[in-house]
Amino acid sequence: MKERIFLPEEIEQAENLSLPTDILQRPKVEGFTIDDIKSKDLDDALWIKVYPKSCQVFVHIADITSVIPFESPLDKAALVRVETLYLPRKNDPMLPRKLSENFCSLLEGELRPTITIKMTLDEQANLKNTEISQTQLTSLKKFAYEEVDDALLEADHPFYLQLQYLNIWAQKLQDKRAKNGSLGCRNTPLGYLDENGILQPKMIYRSQQIIQEFMILANLAIAEYFRKSKIPALFRNHTTNSEAPQQDVILQELMELNQEDLIRKRLQSWLNPAEYHPINNGHYALALHSYCHFTSPIRRVADYLNHRIIKAVIKGEKSPYSEDNLIEFSNYINRYSRGLRDFKNDSYKDSRQQTYQRQINYKSWAKLSPQDFSKLLEYAAESDKIDHLKYEVQNRLKTLTSLDLYYLWFKQQYKEIHETVLSRLEQQPQDATMVLTVLTQKEGYSASYIEENINQKFVCWAVSDDGKQQLTTCSPAIATSKKEAKHQASLNWLKAYQEQQLVTVLERKNLEELTKVSEIKEEIDSTNYIPLLNNFCQKQRWNPPIYSYEEEDKQFICLGQLSDEDNQEIVKTGKGLSKKEAKQQAAKLLYLEVYEEDYEAEEEDQEEYHEDYEYEGKYEYEYEEE
Repeated sequence: MKERIFLPEEIEQAENLSLPTDILQRPKVEGFTIDDIKSKDLDDALWIKVYPKSCQVFVHIADITSVIPFESPLDKAALVRVETLYLPRKNDPMLPRKLSENFCSLLEGELRPTITIKMTLDEQANLKNTEISQTQLTSLKKFAYEEVDDALLEADHPFYLQLQYLNIWAQKLQDKRAKNGSLGCRNTPLGYLDENGILQPKMIYRSQQIIQEFMILANLAIAEYFRKSKIPALFRNHTTNSEAPQQDVILQELMELNQEDLIRKRLQSWLNPAEYHPINNGHYALALHSYCHFTSPIRRVADYLNHRIIKAVIKGEKSPYSEDNLIEFSNYINRYSRGLRDFKNDSYKDSRQQTYQRQINYKSWAKLSPQDFSKLLEYAAESDKIDHLKYEVQNRLKTLTSLDLYYLWFKQQYKEIHETVLSRLEQQPQDATMVLTVLTQKEGYSASYIEENINQKFVCWAVSDDGKQQLTTCSPAIATSKKEAKHQASLNWLKAYQEQQLVTVLERKNLEELTKVSEIKEEIDSTNYIPLLNNFCQKQRWNPPIYSYEEEDKQFICLGQLSDEDNQEIVKTGKGLSKKEAKQQAAKLLYLEVYEEDYEAEEEDQEEYHEDYEYEGKYEYEYEEE
């Protein structure tokens, strides 16, 4: 993207602008700003009045269009520049800094022209009435987000009651949106979904959510004003594609997915980008019938244009823009925004890659959080530099995510690293199923399982389908429970993939071959039961097993003892030519007994579930709201 430079006539106009002549005739209003500690372009301020069963919220927005004459050089510059760019190391303002960060910004203690949206909410936070007026504001304070969070805990703070009331009513608005099925502006386990359903880093401060709720409310109030008055304006529309499921299904999947890139990819496949248009089509992510942008006229031209429209309306004048003008503006802004998204993605990607390369060069990864290390690992795998991290991978083996294991297994060829990952998967076979799931989601595969029951054992093959062929292992996994057979089948598939020994479904061993008891016994006896039993106990929150040894007739005897949740003791004896062999046999007998009991309990739960389903005749889902 080319560097944006203000023309000499635009700079000259910015130097000579003055406050509107009628500013002192406007009604005075009270309010304060809440923003990032580094922010200088302050668009909005808040105030609230609370009554027994209602409240009045006042959102004051910088009235920048009263300072910039219509169709003047700066007016045209805003239309061309579209928005303020926030880049990794700097920001590039839509309007000259003298206006955006000084003359029109709602600075503490400085008189400024504002547009005030006065909104009356009932006890359930429903919007009952909206009044819009031109006002004057001298901001009482510039709050940083962290200052507000601290002030909410200080009863003697001069703004304590105001902030508490704002917090309480913001929570009501947030709960109301959640109940209406809003995807946008809510948290997931791995991040925060913005108003367009795009995953962002989690909000740190409660004050950020306070601002979010009242800006959504103000934008909704203005959009409803436009819609009910049948006034053409720039609505902010958000839609889904034809493949998107219902909102409750989307929410459930988002809460269950445990990888950032999987959430982003899934959302991109369902949600269309939000766009501006003079015809209102509603906002899907926010679950609103109408929505627009109005609260950031210093930073976004859509808000700036809507200010000119609303001011004409409240003065009883004709809108300065025809519907054809607005269609032209919206098409231009939408095209610009698409290009800007690509530019920002490339810019941030370059910046991140430089950071990752520095971390690799200077080996500065030991103090990285698991999440940051995962991002570094992804970069290293895709740039063939994973070998630099092999010792750190060993140190973090127990905390690696399934996505980390996916990159280590499929995106690099170092045998030493494969062996490290394999040791983790053999100890926790359930992770192999997760890795295979990540593969299918990232590479566009589908995965399924072929399950059989032979000689009271569960037999399972994992099958991948890339749209061209179905590949599986020659031999299946065989276990005493469905769950264990599935996890082992996934691990078998991963091993066969690495050794290039996958076969088509038709080439796998047939059922007649599998009826041989000796083969089934051999398959089962090859399992390492010691870590399986330890993992089982850990999941059940039992104490680990205790082993004691005796030697008798040149043979070792291992006594394995285990206590379940009811403190019932389970004792099994293993024999072998070595302590290791005897311990393995004792662990196997203990594991098979407790796992069989667990599986039977699972089966009973499943039977009860199906009985309930047949009785009710339908599924009922309950989702915990954020």
